[in-house]
Amino acid sequence: MEEEEGRFCTPKYFLILLCGYAFTQSFTVGGLFPAVISTLERRYNLSSLESGMLSACYDFSVLLVVIAYGYVGTHGHRPRLLSIGLCFLAAGAFIFALPQVVGAEYDFTDSSDTDICADGMNPPVSCGERDNSIYGVLILGIVLIAFGSAPLYTLGPAHLDYITNPSILPKYLGYFYLFAALGPAMGYIVASLTLGAWVDPGSKPSNVEPGDSNWVGAWWIGWFLAASLGLGIAIPFFLFRRGRPALLIQEEVIELEEKVEKKDNENKKEEKKISTSDLGSEMKPSEKTPGVTPGGSPTTRERKKRQNMVVPEDSVMLDSELQAVGAISQLDSSAHSKSTLPKKTEIKRRVVKRHTRVSMTRKSIEQIPAEGEMKDFRHIFFPLLKNVTYLLTTAGVTTEAFAVSGFSTFLAKAVESIFVLSSSTAALAVGLVIIPGAAGGIYFGGWISNRLRLTPRQNALICWVVALSAIPLLFGFFLGCEQYPLAGMSVRYNPNNNNNNVINEGVNFDATCNSGCGCGRYPYSPVCSNGINYFSACYAGCKTRDSATSFSNCSCVPSNPSTATLAMIESSTATLGKCDSNCDGVLVGFLLLLLLIMFSTFMNNVPATVVSLKCLPEIQRSIGISLQQVIVRALGSVPGPLIFGLALDAACGLWEEKCGERGSCWEYRNVTIRRNLVLLALFPKIASFTFFFLAWWFFPKTVESDVRPGSVIRPKAQSQWNTHVVERKLTITSKVDMNFHGQVSPRPRKNTNSRLSKDKDPRQSAPPSSRAGDRDRPVNV
Repeated sequence: MEEEEGRFCTPKYFLILLCGYAFTQSFTVGGLFPAVISTLERRYNLSSLESGMLSACYDFSVLLVVIAYGYVGTHGHRPRLLSIGLCFLAAGAFIFALPQVVGAEYDFTDSSDTDICADGMNPPVSCGERDNSIYGVLILGIVLIAFGSAPLYTLGPAHLDYITNPSILPKYLGYFYLFAALGPAMGYIVASLTLGAWVDPGSKPSNVEPGDSNWVGAWWIGWFLAASLGLGIAIPFFLFRRGRPALLIQEEVIELEEKVEKKDNENKKEEKKISTSDLGSEMKPSEKTPGVTPGGSPTTRERKKRQNMVVPEDSVMLDSELQAVGAISQLDSSAHSKSTLPKKTEIKRRVVKRHTRVSMTRKSIEQIPAEGEMKDFRHIFFPLLKNVTYLLTTAGVTTEAFAVSGFSTFLAKAVESIFVLSSSTAALAVGLVIIPGAAGGIYFGGWISNRLRLTPRQNALICWVVALSAIPLLFGFFLGCEQYPLAGMSVRYNPNNNNNNVINEGVNFDATCNSGCGCGRYPYSPVCSNGINYFSACYAGCKTRDSATSFSNCSCVPSNPSTATLAMIESSTATLGKCDSNCDGVLVGFLLLLLLIMFSTFMNNVPATVVSLKCLPEIQRSIGISLQQVIVRALGSVPGPLIFGLALDAACGLWEEKCGERGSCWEYRNVTIRRNLVLLALFPKIASFTFFFLAWWFFPKTVESDVRPGSVIRPKAQSQWNTHVVERKLTITSKVDMNFHGQVSPRPRKNTNSRLSKDKDPRQSAPPSSRAGDRDRPVNV
């Protein structure tokens, strides 16, 4: 029995839910997670490598289930699989935030009384082992989020391609990726708002502010919001049917009934003007068809033979065969409009049957196993691995994913360090760039593909041109603020020497000026004086605390170290916090270049997806996209955050040390960070340009690749395609071609290439019942 469905079960409403799914997933993975990375590291004493492992666990977990999703989705209920994925995502987001709810409050060390040079005694530090179970809960949450994200980019575009007209597929994909880009932007914005509040509500210390190095914001609020969004969207997804919407089929039935009725009226008028003998005299001998009387009417025997050419409901038909059957039906209806016009039930059967066909050539069909043979994975993967265009496009997407995954994980943290910003300000700045950059690039890529009606090969051309144009922009990562030196790490701070002398032998905060202070290495509470940063007021030799943020009588920060007097030393002051970089202009320029980089990078999403889909037969697309996701994540998304994390750790100049254990990085060498970012962005972009160029170069120059979406194959190609026959579940006694008079001509011989007259109007080759947008046109691409 046919599934019942309401008026909301249409491709448009499916697109709305799919966009909501993409928004929630990218909001969580692409926005919240990278925005709170630095906060998580401070909260749970994680290194960049450990936080990168969380991101790698996400991508690796996707690999475990993406093939299973694609395989089940080939013949399964894809909307319900998407609903199950959303439930996994919601559960994972909830579990990821659980450590804040079930764990102890953040142990913030109040150093207001012990961070000045006093009696030479080291301040006490409470030591406790790090609770590794918290890290395990974070991994469990991210794994469940990965299980929920896996079906989105495999089953989502494949099912959207299945239920929509090919001419509007690029437009729908543009909306889909647009919301996928808006998610990270909103994630950064929400994170910037929540990180402005203290991690434990109602217990904020009085001596710490959001701009301080020790500030830990409420990172967990956005994760509960993501869990609520995922659960809310999962319910309507579960109610969608698995096949093409019946509502659209019913609408086409009504339209076809109206066309048949209109044709019936036209035939009645023509019968009054044209006699049967006139029709017979106008036919040339070469145009006469066996089984058709000289008057143009099929014999009774021939009509019965054609009536037996009924295609089973579950069969697969080529466009050319539908054209042939439609031509016979039109010839019958023209000659016997009163007796042979299709009834409403027959019309509905034809429309439903039209929505079950797959447009492909005989060669593609012979390479694809039947449904019962899909269990043999050899028949699934071997044709994919022989598709050069598919492999090259996948390689290009993989190299792009390597850079995107690394930057999406650590971009906010890098901006925070390079431009000396707070976590909330850095998250807000990155979010404001992602909104117009990624979303605009994705939408423009889909718009230009749909507006210009680009062929799949032209979409491949767009990919490498855009990748090439982005390469010069990557050198913008060299921009950054001048990093004020940290005494004892990058410059000497001995008052008897020049503070600008660079240190090359490592980190040493002990000096003569603070030797009697008994300073401790925890926590890191930097102060600024005369353009020099100091680890703490104690290491600056400050003996007096004037206010919550001001210190005086600092022995290590004289105004002129080489000629300092005792009076000058006693008047020396320091201010809590790092020295202000004052490079807002450089930050604006960096964000503008980052905007262009994001725009050009994400502009390739829709064209690359179109190329990946259209270079494969329709029945291979679900498993092909799934395999592509496996390759992209295994070779791109998984190693990307790990390599970026190692690059950031290599640029660390000062590590947290508590009770003999190393924690997160307190201070980075920004010059090293900028150099590493340029290298990690430049090489993947050059590789992606190369792969996309080769994919365009080797794209098969076949009929389908040169046809614009929604257009009709020209007569020359049409006659060639009409020679293909599907022998699975289909028996047709004769193959026919339509000539330009709406009549049937004999099938050409085996070694004869059928050619249509060049002086005829190609629009007359389609059956009279064809209409723009119908799926029974000669060939839809």
